[in-house]
Amino acid sequence: MNRFRFVAQLPGRIAIVASLVALTACSAPLVKPPLTLPPADGRIERVSIGDGYAYAVNYQALDQSREGVFLRVTRDSAPEMDYSEGLAAKRAAEAYCATYRRKLNPVAYGVFSTPASWLFEGGCT
Repeated sequence: MNRFRFVAQLPGRIAIVASLVALTACSAPLVKPPLTLPPADGRIERVSIGDGYAYAVNYQALDQSREGVFLRVTRDSAPEMDYSEGLAAKRAAEAYCATYRRKLNPVAYGVFSTPASWLFEGGCT
């Protein structure tokens, strides 16, 4: 008699297991944590944003900065960057942050600086 009761309850048990599997499939996918940023010592890293140019990005410390760090973006190949290329510089800074699975700090506004570079105060978040 017990064997028949187990067999009778089997479809209900299968439904419970199937619903648990479905719930775990609907849960949030595993997100890789951000990588540790390198020290803010001015090392140059090269990035590309798909416009045919290579960009050099320096991550540097600056005491006068509100956040204490900034990103300096320059073009690694000719022609040099000018005042009108802030969007390209921002894209390069975003590409740099993306290599560390981070985003560009939303309060990081770009400032054109000499020699032919853009500064983004605040770095990556």
